[in-house]
Amino acid sequence: MRMRRMYTLSLFAAATSLALTLSGCGGGDADSAGSTATTGAAAPSQSAAASMTDAMFAAMMVPHHEEGMEITKLGAEKATTPEVKEIAQRSMTSQQADLPKLQAIAGSGGMAPQPMQPPLARFGDQEMTELRSLSGEEFDLKWLDVLSSHHMAAIMMTDIAMSASAGGEAKALQQKIRDEQLKDVEEMNTLRDQLRK
Repeated sequence: MRMRRMYTLSLFAAATSLALTLSGCGGGDADSAGSTATTGAAAPSQSAAASMTDAMFAAMMVPHHEEGMEITKLGAEKATTPEVKEIAQRSMTSQQADLPKLQAIAGSGGMAPQPMQPPLARFGDQEMTELRSLSGEEFDLKWLDVLSSHHMAAIMMTDIAMSASAGGEAKALQQKIRDEQLKDVEEMNTLRDQLRK
């Protein structure tokens, strides 16, 4: 239980870090636009500033999705509750479809995927080790906790990115990720309550 709380806090710390980074991407360029406009120099467009936000979001979401695919693959293989298996398979398929699009958006902004750093990477490894050691309903409940926390971090990340997105395909993908993962979380919360009765 303590490990789950620590992992959840680490995920939200990562999302908060991303929020600050993305806010800097959009805000910094907007400020620059304001200052250069007064000197008569060409100001960077709001779209250009938001495009950097989109690229940063995508670069950070690639490893997040890759970890999510590892979690969901394990759920599809080991879960004993049919509804848990269904969510796992659906989420894995969705994230697989998102991945090349995220890589393309990151690349269009000249950014490579940003690898997960400690403590997030370490806690992720520990959570996966614990999940692999469990079975039956105990596994299902733990898996629901892990993926819910993972999805909530992504939802927070998309909320921030969408507020400064250039729109188009990037924002549509952010909205898709948010909507699908929020739906998953709502279903997982209901399932968790049912399994614990």
